[in-house]
Amino acid sequence: MVTLRFRTAALVASLLFSVAWENAAMAQHPTQARPAPRQSAATDATSTTTTESTVAAAATSAAHSVISTLEKRVKALESRLKAFQQGQDDLQIKQIVMEGKVAAAAPQKEETFKLKTFVGHSRALQGLNPEISITGDLGGVFYWSNGKEYGSDERSGFCFRGLGFHFQSVLDPFSFMKAAVSVSPKGVAFGEAYVVWTDVAGIMNIMAGKFRQQLGVINRWHKHALDQYDYPLMLQQPFGGGGLNQLGVSFQFLIPHFIADANELYLQITNGMNKKAFAGDYFSLPTTLLHFKNYWDLTRSTYLELGLTGIVGFNNHRGELGKTKLFSDTAGQTPFNVYDANGNQVDLAVTPTGPTAVTDEKIRVTTFGGADLTIQWEPINQAKYHNVIWRTEFLYGYKQLSDDTFGGKQTIHWMGGYSYLQAKLSRQIDVGTRVDLVQPFDQNNSRHYIYEVAPYLTWWQSPWAKIRLEYNYMDGDLIKGAHRAIVQVVFAAGPHKHDRY
Repeated sequence: MVTLRFRTAALVASLLFSVAWENAAMAQHPTQARPAPRQSAATDATSTTTTESTVAAAATSAAHSVISTLEKRVKALESRLKAFQQGQDDLQIKQIVMEGKVAAAAPQKEETFKLKTFVGHSRALQGLNPEISITGDLGGVFYWSNGKEYGSDERSGFCFRGLGFHFQSVLDPFSFMKAAVSVSPKGVAFGEAYVVWTDVAGIMNIMAGKFRQQLGVINRWHKHALDQYDYPLMLQQPFGGGGLNQLGVSFQFLIPHFIADANELYLQITNGMNKKAFAGDYFSLPTTLLHFKNYWDLTRSTYLELGLTGIVGFNNHRGELGKTKLFSDTAGQTPFNVYDANGNQVDLAVTPTGPTAVTDEKIRVTTFGGADLTIQWEPINQAKYHNVIWRTEFLYGYKQLSDDTFGGKQTIHWMGGYSYLQAKLSRQIDVGTRVDLVQPFDQNNSRHYIYEVAPYLTWWQSPWAKIRLEYNYMDGDLIKGAHRAIVQVVFAAGPHKHDRY
């Protein structure tokens, strides 16, 4: 812009100089004309002065006209230049936007696999240590039944259910391990310890060790990570208070989906270590569990999960020293115990001698079949603040017992289930209610039942600490109604916080 104005000023000056030069030339060499009548000297002088003034006025007028024309052209050029620059800016902005759209639509380049170089540093060996998390589960229970604050196996008071130590480590690019040990005033409990090989042959994960089995959904979870204070009666009645936890190997297959959006198949082969459902310590034949999981996305915010489970195991004893045992029930489930004056149990079993000392009972089968259903609504943009979960499970069990004294067959036919509804009201508050209905896991349990109702509220102080208030009422046709008011505190320290399993 400055250069254009400078050139314009130079052109104007050049024109003015040209006009002045022409005037000077005309003054020195007047224009020749046809002879005219002779006039006086005074008339000639006046005529010369008038001619010079006229020429000067004409030159000045021409110069002003040229300057005015040039200024108009300069302004027009400035206007065109400004419009051009504005067009260039708009074009650059459109180009940047178009390049962004093209980059977003283009497929992302996969990151190339980079080999990691391991360098031995003796002072950095702590980096090889496993990740360690600690969980604490304690609470207070007020128990009330039949006008008393205690029962046959429970009483009011504070309890520390367990201080859990959880270990996890990546062993190599192909496997990792997990372990869990719980310490309480009652002693040390060996929870889980297993190693997992991932993507074996491109089709499955393999897990080996001691683990909570994939019986429905909740049996897989640790007690401190439950949505309620304790496991449902559906798990406690046939397997005991800790659910089903055994030693063996598990195969997990992510199979091509054919009836759902995703399908998984679990095959688990374990020792029949559970004393209530299987042979316990004296197992010989393995227990087999098959679980088929199906997943559907109903909407962008809602999913449905349906699982089917089947278990086949054995409860006959083999390899045990033969003993004559006394039981207080006809099903042979409750031992008849006698204690001395010091409170020590007296063994009433008699061990025979001779070649028949090792027990070799005939095969007795235990089977279970069940289904689990979970529906969860969780809005995509508010997943941390609101959700609703409905979960229900049903289980049927069959157990062959030892023959009675007359050689008659004895069996247990059992069924049970639970259902609960839970809602997240905010980031910190969950509320819900669980209802359980089961039969006693015993012979002649037809038309007998036990039910439990448990409303609860959980306040998450932070991701590392939660406090739960729960009211629990249990009743049945063979037991007295029992009330429990529970305050539970769960805390966690370490990288994994409240892992379910």
